[in-house]
Amino acid sequence: MTRKKIYMFPLLLGILFYFESLFRIFAVERFFSSSIFILFFYILFLSGLLSFVIGQFQTKISKFLFNLILIIITIWYTIEIVFKNCFRVYFSVSSCFFADQALSFTDKILELILVNIIPVLLLFLPLLLVFIFQKHILFKLPANNKSSTLMIGLISYFILLFILFYS
Repeated sequence: MTRKKIYMFPLLLGILFYFESLFRIFAVERFFSSSIFILFFYILFLSGLLSFVIGQFQTKISKFLFNLILIIITIWYTIEIVFKNCFRVYFSVSSCFFADQALSFTDKILELILVNIIPVLLLFLPLLLVFIFQKHILFKLPANNKSSTLMIGLISYFILLFILFYS
């Protein structure tokens, strides 16, 4: 009996939508807004693009890249939720330049993480599940799936551009 493998594209789509849902629930405090439609096409595009790029490499390299990207996205969303709940503003790359000042508030940072422990644990859940069930994930895209993954990404990108320009 052969077990079916999970393709990267729907897995990434689900994980990114899960992260964004958690961010909206715990940081923005409103899930439904007019931007959810645009967000769906952005997540669709990003999932298609990442799946296509990661699937071009050998299986070991694809597995490494997938895990690396998942770790980076998980850490980013964790920082984003903790930062938004603390300072009531969104985290940006320019905030990293104040990291030397943040080190003096280590106890405050640990306290904020403990206060936000439920969202932090929920954000690390997909990472844990991917590591546990890694042998059931198909990291190398089959030849017939490469073009469809790329097409889904490109179509969603053009829909996203259309919505952004004409709204």
